[in-house]
Amino acid sequence: QVLTWSINEFYELEIHSFDAAEYLEKNPRWDWTTSLVQMNPDVSKILRYPGALAIGGDGTIVVASGNNQNIYELKRNQQAVSLFKNKDIQESISNPAGIDIDEQGVIYFTDKDSGRLLTKSGDNYLDLLSENRIKELGYENRESALPTKIRVGSPGEVYVLFESDESIIRVSGNNQVSRVLKSGVVKNISDIAENKLKKKYSLNNVAILVRAIYQTR
Repeated sequence: QVLTWSINEFYELEIHSFDAAEYLEKNPRWDWTTSLVQMNPDVSKILRYPGALAIGGDGTIVVASGNNQNIYELKRNQQAVSLFKNKDIQESISNPAGIDIDEQGVIYFTDKDSGRLLTKSGDNYLDLLSENRIKELGYENRESALPTKIRVGSPGEVYVLFESDESIIRVSGNNQVSRVLKSGVVKNISDIAENKLKKKYSLNNVAILVRAIYQTR
């Protein structure tokens, strides 16, 4: 089963699924069909204006809600539980823009307005982008960087899309930072991905194009 998500005409989260094996047995010229997963109306209100979604290897679904600038774990019984038990952390998050989960279940997320990339493992939180690292990349401060979408790559590596200049940053071991896609190469990037061959992709939301990043300097 393939799980996808979208925002409906009421600005609510909708989750759809389809059987990939069944599709592949058909003529590839056919359109894909999806079926809507019915959601608890109360949970739909909580998750209104979703900005990001990630699915862990164990099926855990994590959603960033623009309705209250919070991040929720969607349980199998369709209960939405806040990711933040620490009130200080929750109150410091103003615009969660990207989420991903690694193989160990560690959750990575960005706070766009404060320029932070954080991880959550159990009840522990870690900030991976210090002010000095941000300045190494040429930004004046954290607030000017605007990190949004993220993808976990090889063990110890995280890729972050910086909206301010449309570049993609790699954060590796010991929080070392480097650019894998420099500013100005691809315009209007809205999302990024990495396949099993470690090839990076960017999504152009204006022209609806997916571009592969073959070489970086």
